[in-house]
Amino acid sequence: WPAPTAIAGGLAGLAIDTNGLSLSMSLAEIQQTIGGNLTGSKFLFFNAPGLDPPRIDREDVSKLGHRFEHAHGTKETIEIALSEWHTGNKPMRLLRRVEYEPNARPSAETFVNALLAKYGTNYRSRRLERGLAGMQSSGVQVVRWTFDRQGASSTCEVIEVPWKLRDSYGPGTVTQNARQNESTLAAIDAGSLCAGELVVGYHTDAADRVDTFQVMILDTRAVVENALSGHRVREQMKAGFLAAAREGAANAPDL
Repeated sequence: WPAPTAIAGGLAGLAIDTNGLSLSMSLAEIQQTIGGNLTGSKFLFFNAPGLDPPRIDREDVSKLGHRFEHAHGTKETIEIALSEWHTGNKPMRLLRRVEYEPNARPSAETFVNALLAKYGTNYRSRRLERGLAGMQSSGVQVVRWTFDRQGASSTCEVIEVPWKLRDSYGPGTVTQNARQNESTLAAIDAGSLCAGELVVGYHTDAADRVDTFQVMILDTRAVVENALSGHRVREQMKAGFLAAAREGAANAPDL
């Protein structure tokens, strides 16, 4: 197996965090900060007819998760989605969800003011939505910031489902041509496509206090880089395995 190749991602240097956690941190740094449990995964690396075994798998990790309850009863869940082994398991998406204990709930006004003070007023959109991934409640207020590689941008085009850029060998993903991923990466670097995004959703109770909120930070460029790396490494290793199989078939028998 080749050594992992580092990927730059698209949010480096932009200082986007939630409660001190950011995608600029390494997996080891995040583990040192919050602990958490790694979820193991087995990725199908490639199928190659004529090989023995014909299916090459790679044990890997796909995410880091942590759940805890604060002393005053507020519950918090953190989930970090990781790139694959060949890009060093770089954090690519950070999801943090907080459920406030009733006596700890801030007013919606206080929450929004703190939100804009932390992330800035140059948000892309702010609207009421029927729901948000990970939050089942209806009537969720959602604020979204998008970023090019220089900082917050409301003009770059958002890739709505960046996980589909992963190679087709990953579970639950779709095939993407390597050239499409290369052109996507070039468009991100040119600033026409967004390099990443920050989405905050919050729900209020009858007294207009925030009972639940969720922060999602996504490094779109890292997802594209991971897909490209996976395609290249798979093709390289597949060619090597097939060449070795052909050489073995030509060996003279030891009679």
